Amino acid sequence: MAKQNSLHAPVDIKLDYVTFKIDVVNERAKGIASQVYEQKVDLSLRELRLMRFIATQPGLTVSRLVEQTHIEKTLTSKSLASLAGRKLILRVIDPEDARQTNLYLTAEGIGKVTAADAIGREMEANMMSVLSESETRTLKQCLEKLYVLHENTQHATETFLRSLATDPPRQTPLTDAK
Repeated sequence: MAKQNSLHAPVDIKLDYVTFKIDVVNERAKGIASQVYEQKVDLSLRELRLMRFIATQPGLTVSRLVEQTHIEKTLTSKSLASLAGRKLILRVIDPEDARQTNLYLTAEGIGKVTAADAIGREMEANMMSVLSESETRTLKQCLEKLYVLHENTQHATETFLRSLATDPPRQTPLTDAK
């Protein structure tokens, strides 16, 4: 008698979702980058992301930083406290609105973010070296288009929910059998 290896036959479903592949590539790249940044500039990826935005927009408010970096507010607050404690950023009460805190890099913070930028550019060039210049340009254009489209989460969610309303899920043999 043959041993049964599965309770059902393979199901023909999609496994090559773009979001899955982007996630895997992203996780691998972040894993490598995290180790390098921690070793070379003593910063986590989260801290570095926050500092990069502050570097390009001196005086950025915490609320705008949260919006732009897509990092949860509590994690942002903890990271900012750590960076301030290490004297890499300055938190200054906004003179026009005391409810707002403006963020600035210190000289040491600028040095670290500048060093990390050179490292990041090198790591990205290395990762992208498997693509031609044309492929790299196309990939960046496509990612930018998707980023801008989905930057407005409300719009993306509404669009998705509308598509479900107009194209209801099909019944499958398992749901029909109930």
